Amino acid sequence: MNGWIKTYRELINHWIWNNDKYLKGWLWFLLRANHCDNKILMGSDLYDLKRGEFVTSIYRICEATGMTSQSTRTFLKLLEKDKMINKQTTNKLTKITICNYEHYQGEQQTNNKQTTNKQQTNNKRATTDNNIKNEKNEKKYNNIPPTFEEIKLRIGERQLKNILPEVFFAHYESNGWLVGKNKMKNWDSALTYWEHNKQFKDENNIRNNQRGTKSVNQLWNKEN
Repeated sequence: MNGWIKTYRELINHWIWNNDKYLKGWLWFLLRANHCDNKILMGSDLYDLKRGEFVTSIYRICEATGMTSQSTRTFLKLLEKDKMINKQTTNKLTKITICNYEHYQGEQQTNNKQTTNKQQTNNKRATTDNNIKNEKNEKKYNNIPPTFEEIKLRIGERQLKNILPEVFFAHYESNGWLVGKNKMKNWDSALTYWEHNKQFKDENNIRNNQRGTKSVNQLWNKEN
């Protein structure tokens, strides 16, 4: 029971609007109708149902709408008279066909299909773009050793204010581009570590200076 149906403002001027149970019954019909051709199994019988058709029974309509059996039969006659439905009844079931079904459902399949195709295309494009971007980044920052100009450019791109490119380059150039005892794999990640480490040290220095200043002020006040 996924999807939707179309309704129009003109419904409030229709005779069906003046009876709550009739209105509920009509909307229930529209929601029950198949939006595409289908086959259903009822007992031991297989039935072909076209778009806009569904099978039901007087009892089932009464249960869904709250109408009595007599009111349901009257409702079906009114719908047939107004050429809103066609009805075929057997001793086992009642088949309802919504007339002008395209009026209520016509654009849904096309729109859903277009939306699905568009989403699939966008997802595929985004995945491809991300893969290309990741591949380029990996190749870009995996070149060991990098040039000084590459490091300087990357620091500028990332606006890393706490790293001097000369210091970074000289440090790793002097130790053979090692991180500990292992060969560096990605120098852009090393830039991130340096940035955070510098911030941490600066914050510690600020806290230490604040504590030192507080101690000096306390000692000064005590002596005076």
